[in-house]
Amino acid sequence: MNTGLAEYQDSMMLLAFVFIGLALGLVAVVFSVMLFVTLSRRLCMRRLEYRRYFREKGVFEGEETELIEEFTNHSFLPMFVVDVETHVSSWIKMKGCQTDDGLTQCFISRFFVMPFTRIRRVHKVSCLKRGYYKLESAKITFAKVEVYLDSGAEIYVYPRELSINEMKMINSYMQYSAVSKLPLIEDNFSFAGVRKYVHGDSLSAINYKQTARQRELMVNDREYMLGRKVMIYLNFQPNEKVHLSAAEFSNLLEKELSCASFLLSECVRKGYAYSFSANSKMTGGENLVRTGFTIGEKNYEEILCQMAQMTDRYGISAASMIDEDIMEFLSGAEIFLFTAYMDEALELRMSELEKTGNAVNIINLIDN
Repeated sequence: MNTGLAEYQDSMMLLAFVFIGLALGLVAVVFSVMLFVTLSRRLCMRRLEYRRYFREKGVFEGEETELIEEFTNHSFLPMFVVDVETHVSSWIKMKGCQTDDGLTQCFISRFFVMPFTRIRRVHKVSCLKRGYYKLESAKITFAKVEVYLDSGAEIYVYPRELSINEMKMINSYMQYSAVSKLPLIEDNFSFAGVRKYVHGDSLSAINYKQTARQRELMVNDREYMLGRKVMIYLNFQPNEKVHLSAAEFSNLLEKELSCASFLLSECVRKGYAYSFSANSKMTGGENLVRTGFTIGEKNYEEILCQMAQMTDRYGISAASMIDEDIMEFLSGAEIFLFTAYMDEALELRMSELEKTGNAVNIINLIDN
């Protein structure tokens, strides 16, 4: 009887020790988890690195590109279930986005990152509309902690490319335009005068004496040798006498931009000198885009980036835009004016440009 009681007491003590051991183990596990979460919050969140970028600087409307994300864990602790939340315009469609209200889409990437590991992820992006799109910050969520990290990424969506028939129409204008006999390659020993500096001019062309005298940046304007000079104007000013709906006018401007983009690409391909002016209101607040005569692909890419940033509003009148070249005695150029109308003011300016030896081509895309 006493032996059985002793065995019963021993069993109960053993169970008590087991229970205490399990409780202590559970406390240890909970403490370890809390310690891990605390260390993760303090250490991992401070030592993570996140960056993203588009594969190309710019693409044409309707084309696809890729958004690349790189997530790096620089700590000795693993990071489980890390969510990176991005909000981006619906016009650059990302496959797999969680929400899309037609204006903005929310895209969440989930990462599981081991210690001292970098994960690189590639997402397909469809660029549906011309514009300039920029991602500035991303929300990182880990262990119930949210932080915002600077992670800039930008892409320029250029005007859409033309159809075959539209290309033929622009090429017909170029084919039957009067060929300028002024040269393409700059003759460093022949000066055509001094004029104000415009974006795209070489710094080596600065005339420092005239700059000091005029108190504004002036450059030497040189003659050219062999080739054609093409001057392109885009008129963003609507016609006050002919009503177009906002959608119709926007579509017309997009068509003008596409035609001008193609015409510039032809100049680059054939080695012609080209210049470009548009009286569009820019996303950055500028009222005018204007470049000096130049050659080469680099300057063409800069103009495409400017086209991506143009809005449907005009900054200055078309007459004021053209007056700048008239005052600088533009001559020997083939002028292509893309406009939705012609009025007395524009006809007068075109007449002035013809008097100084320019060939004028007026392209009204409403009629084409």
